[in-house]
Amino acid sequence: MDVDDDARTIGRRVRQFHYSRGKSLRVLAGLAGMSKSKLDRIERGEVALDSRSDTVALANALRISPSELTRLPLPAPCNGDTDAAVEAVRLALMAVSRKRPGGHVVGVQELRARARAVESSDYRRRGELLPGLIRDLHTSIMAGHDVAELQKLAVLVYAQTTRGWLYVVGAPLDLRWEAATLAQRAAEELDEPTMLGVAAWGAVNEMVAAGAFELAQDELDTVAVPITSPESTQLASMLSLSWSLVAAADKRLGDVEAALDHAAELNRSGYDRDRVAYTSTMSAGSFFIWKAASYSTGGMF
Repeated sequence: MDVDDDARTIGRRVRQFHYSRGKSLRVLAGLAGMSKSKLDRIERGEVALDSRSDTVALANALRISPSELTRLPLPAPCNGDTDAAVEAVRLALMAVSRKRPGGHVVGVQELRARARAVESSDYRRRGELLPGLIRDLHTSIMAGHDVAELQKLAVLVYAQTTRGWLYVVGAPLDLRWEAATLAQRAAEELDEPTMLGVAAWGAVNEMVAAGAFELAQDELDTVAVPITSPESTQLASMLSLSWSLVAAADKRLGDVEAALDHAAELNRSGYDRDRVAYTSTMSAGSFFIWKAASYSTGGMF
């Protein structure tokens, strides 16, 4: 897609959100700190929305995340069943955050099997399975058996499974952040570099969605994942992809290329189809999606 097509695509999205909010063009432009004529030209696709500050300001005015104005895939709209599932997950996360999970004590092997079952299910079924898994997982942790293994599972369930599902079904950022925060809490209890890296990866994705690019960069700067196994190499590749997106938002285009090249090299050296540890492990197809997202964010098309 060339620059003009990209501008028209983003312009249509701006107009769509603009109309849905019921604000006049003048009011929206004022909230975003730009002229009415400039906003009109953005909506028409005559001017590209290629400034990070303009993107964040306009997203804030529309009360959406900046990523919803970029070429990253938009979350699917919720339906009635999904809304109910999101609320059930919200209540489970709230209960866990107050250490009142209200679940059942279950063995680690069964919980691992249930977590795998969630990952292999379609999104409707995931919404049905997640609340019970969340509650039982933390009830079992509080029972004091196999705590380290259960904490590790909790990091993955929150940073990947729960947060990722919430994003896909269009749940609000604050709820996705709650899942990322619980992943961080479990990782800190473990104090293990790889799990801290997984938690950081989940949090960085939500920081980028919120437009908190400096915070995301600070988070990435503190992550140190030892590349000692296929699993940790896969994680390092995922973090490098996140780095590319943050660098693009800051217009550090040289760093974007370096991060993408590093991610590709890590993926080539560390990929083992029998030891895929993370659901977001980079495939050839997902690499090009990330590359397109980084290039679009940095205005490189």
